[in-house]
Amino acid sequence: MPLCLDEIVIWSRSFNEYINFLALSENDLQKKILAVADGASSFNYEAKIRGYDVTSLDPLYKFSPLEIKEQIIKSCNQIYPQIVKNKNDYNWLYFKSPDHLKEYRMNVMENFLDDFVIKESKSKYIGGEIQNLPFKKMSFDIAIVANFLFLYSDRLDLNFHIQSLTDLLEVANEIRVFPLQGNLQNSPKYIIPVINHFKNLGFLAGVKRVNYHFTKGANKVLIIKKK
Repeated sequence: MPLCLDEIVIWSRSFNEYINFLALSENDLQKKILAVADGASSFNYEAKIRGYDVTSLDPLYKFSPLEIKEQIIKSCNQIYPQIVKNKNDYNWLYFKSPDHLKEYRMNVMENFLDDFVIKESKSKYIGGEIQNLPFKKMSFDIAIVANFLFLYSDRLDLNFHIQSLTDLLEVANEIRVFPLQGNLQNSPKYIIPVINHFKNLGFLAGVKRVNYHFTKGANKVLIIKKK
């Protein structure tokens, strides 16, 4: 069934946010990275201008820049009032206020779109999905998943999480996933079963506290890697 753009909620994150909530070191950034469900973040663009090698994967990239921009604006109009209403659910340190957050997100979106429209960038933005990866085995050193999987545990079951992570470990030596908190601001019940599943298969798997804590309770990243 074709994906409908109206089903996608877009809330753009920056390079600095990515390196903080995924605990990416300079050594990590020197590796070949696959950013899954990367949406309209500026991670790819900002990584490129710093000389890093990032490929982004998201079904969003099947749509035109104009369609994406229109959906970003719709998403902002949907999300922003909820953030204002639930202001106390967030730590206002990284961002000063809801207005500052909104301005920041829209600036990130503009950076993404400016890069997305460039012909030379097309090979770095792949329109695809997490369970149908168009890459050869071990094409990447690290696969990162930001603001997907556990965030949507109210809709995506345990089997979806395990299969998605299994598929990613076919194309990358290591996976990092953030956040580990659901949209309902609960800790998804899948975290421990996922960790145990991959430990039983011989992988190193665990949770690490990160230097990013905007949504209260969302300050940990899941790391799974081969021994």
